[in-house]
Amino acid sequence: MLTKPNRPSHDRNAQVDSHFAPNRLAYLIGQLDRILSRRLTEALAAYGLPPPQFAALNRLHASERLTNAQLARDLTVAPQVACEIVKALDAKKWIVRERDMTNRRAVLLHLSEMGRAVYESSQEAVVRIEQRMLGDLTHEGGRTLEDLLQVCVHNLKRN
Repeated sequence: MLTKPNRPSHDRNAQVDSHFAPNRLAYLIGQLDRILSRRLTEALAAYGLPPPQFAALNRLHASERLTNAQLARDLTVAPQVACEIVKALDAKKWIVRERDMTNRRAVLLHLSEMGRAVYESSQEAVVRIEQRMLGDLTHEGGRTLEDLLQVCVHNLKRN
């Protein structure tokens, strides 16, 4: 069960399969993206943090060190866009750049202490938005949704 008991379910029973249209799914995902982007932009503004910069901090928090190219791939943005994000984070002293000892041409990025503090405090705002978005979904339902979206992202990246 994806929703908590005693709450209205959005289940349309058997009609879902007969009325399912992929273009409606794409529209729904797009609508969610626009609403979520707007809410994230509003919440993260309090930290002086546009969503692309938050995404970079999030990715850097999850890894030890990344190059600009790895960050661009992980964020699914052009290398030039990743470079602009890195410049902005560097100007705020939220990241540290250091030479890669195994490849002198590469520069490795990681969070500074200030960047880690900004990430951790802004993460709380993002979690609140995600919790509101998931609403009556159970923990398992939220994990299932995350897994399904990961599959969709993987499928589209593959082609």
